[in-house]
Amino acid sequence: FVVNIVRIFMLYIQCRDDACSAQTRKCLRSADGWLFFGHSDEAFKELDFVPEADNYLPIVLLARNRILIELKQWRTVANLCLSALEKYPDCDEFFVQRCFALRKMGRREMASDTISAAPEILKATGVIYYNVACYEARFGDTEIARDYLRRAIEANHYMEVNAMNDPDLRALYDTCP
Repeated sequence: FVVNIVRIFMLYIQCRDDACSAQTRKCLRSADGWLFFGHSDEAFKELDFVPEADNYLPIVLLARNRILIELKQWRTVANLCLSALEKYPDCDEFFVQRCFALRKMGRREMASDTISAAPEILKATGVIYYNVACYEARFGDTEIARDYLRRAIEANHYMEVNAMNDPDLRALYDTCP
């Protein structure tokens, strides 16, 4: 009996949870726990208990998208991110999630356009490239992940230190020639 457990570790610049209620934080922690153990349906159920006032906060929308990513609901993720970006254009993770979903749908040009449209700070710090690399590696596309990681390190050499210890990028090191 072997259990494969993969967690999503990302670098978040904004989109923090300090703006939401204690109830919402509890729901998010519970949803993360269910997701950690691969129970996406249970994770979604936890989000049903988020108070109405917090339902459209970035941290809640991102949690919902992470579950949809696990379920490979690429079109829904891409559309939800597009809507969220209208309201939260500086939230880096919506760009990352949209780019990743578009890539998985085979919409590579739209994915590139999404990165191009990201705020300059996200490109200059390398965060958007780093996070796309994490998603790609996590879902098995190590060649593309290496390319995005290279871009992240070119933008910010400190990303290399993070990459060496990031479990999402382990596949890159396990497949090195």
